[in-house]
Amino acid sequence: MNSRCVVAAVIFGSIAVSCSGGEAAAPDNPLDQMVCRYEDLPEDYQAQTSGDFSVGDLADLAPDASARRKELRAAGLQTGHFSSWRQVVGDPPFDPPIEVVCQAMQFETQDQARQFVNTMRAEPGELATRAITWLPESDRRVADATDQLAGLPEGARAFRIEAEDEQVRVVLYAVAVANGRYVQSVYVGDRKEHTTLGDAARIASAMLRRLSKGAPGASPLAAR
Repeated sequence: MNSRCVVAAVIFGSIAVSCSGGEAAAPDNPLDQMVCRYEDLPEDYQAQTSGDFSVGDLADLAPDASARRKELRAAGLQTGHFSSWRQVVGDPPFDPPIEVVCQAMQFETQDQARQFVNTMRAEPGELATRAITWLPESDRRVADATDQLAGLPEGARAFRIEAEDEQVRVVLYAVAVANGRYVQSVYVGDRKEHTTLGDAARIASAMLRRLSKGAPGASPLAAR
């Protein structure tokens, strides 16, 4: 996918589009391996889209893109990659499908990656500008759910995010973990709150187990 235009078909059927200059990522980009793949998800999910994103793409999600760009560069963020997935549902009538967005961000150092996760705050504006995802803007509520997290490496963080406007209400769970100089995140949600924190944690755990077996660019992590 050309990095000049990252199109993220993200949570709940909305499209977020952001474009940036630069060459396309190399075919052996380790970030391609550090987001969700078929084997990391339940069988009833299909890939939607994937691609690279830049510091500028992420900053553009903030109200003050220029200030956010400076913050992300100061944090050591270099580049990122995402993949999105959607649950396969049966014939109508059916509940809205569960959506999954997986993301990997590359930092200059391991310490910067750990710091990025450690400093995540349970604030709507904060989390909305740490991922290539879309959320309704009118009413957002975030709760730190890290104390409910199990089966992931020390230092992993978790959040419950609820957002709604006049047209839609969505609930999703986010899990983030530092892995070497990378930060890997999984966002799982739908419109009916059929998802749980455990769903996001299981996907993240499966992804980390796969990487610990020798995928390029990853550092082995043992689940606690």
